Amino acid sequence: MGRTGRTVNSYADTRELYHSVYDKILSLPGDILIYPGHDYGKQPTISIDENVRISPLLQAKDEEDFITRMADYEANR
Repeated sequence: MGRTGRTVNSYADTRELYHSVYDKILSLPGDILIYPGHDYGKQPTISIDENVRISPLLQAKDEEDFITRMADYEANR
């Protein structure tokens, strides 16, 4: 929660991830709950709106900004 998937594999594409997240997931109503595929502790779900609020990766102003944020995230992990 609070971020997106990663694109560090040779077959992964940050631009495709951007469009999956911004064009599909973030176009859904903000109160929809996300059930992450990994264990994130005591909170098993998060709403789309809350996830956007806490995630700089989900606050990008455009595709290029998202790519920059993803690169910064990976460089500072």
